[in-house]
Amino acid sequence: MTDILIGYSALIQALATVVLVFLTAYYVSQSRKSAQELEQSRKSDFLPMLAVRLEARDPRTVDIYLSNIGRGLAQHPVVRLPFEQPQEITENIAPGQENVLITFENIGIPEILEVEEEDRILRVEYLDIFGEIVASEARIVADTAEDGSLLKETIALADWKIILPK
Repeated sequence: MTDILIGYSALIQALATVVLVFLTAYYVSQSRKSAQELEQSRKSDFLPMLAVRLEARDPRTVDIYLSNIGRGLAQHPVVRLPFEQPQEITENIAPGQENVLITFENIGIPEILEVEEEDRILRVEYLDIFGEIVASEARIVADTAEDGSLLKETIALADWKIILPK
């Protein structure tokens, strides 16, 4: 038996080496996945999240309020409405900062409501501290508001969501 093992020792050693190479490659891939998950978790601790609120001041003026409910700084926010030029906010929005006002004038509630419902999206894009793009998005829907004894058609937000970087 010893003679057989000695005769095949090179083959046994080669097979053991191949098994070790595959095990090492497996552990390296698992370590890489673990490091990526740890990095994603670390980044999420500093993620800004902008909540969006919309108010129609009158039929031709829309005010948008942004509040940072996340734990990170929202840098260079840009607000986009359907068929309007995007508006960039000159200031960064700090964690806990509320009601940063952006006003769109002369856009018209009737014109917004004429846009197809799936295209009526208010989108706010901003950067986190790592330079990754984060977005807040909501659908603009028709609503009615009571103005004294009159009901008037206005707009509101629905389906608000945060779009995180990959």
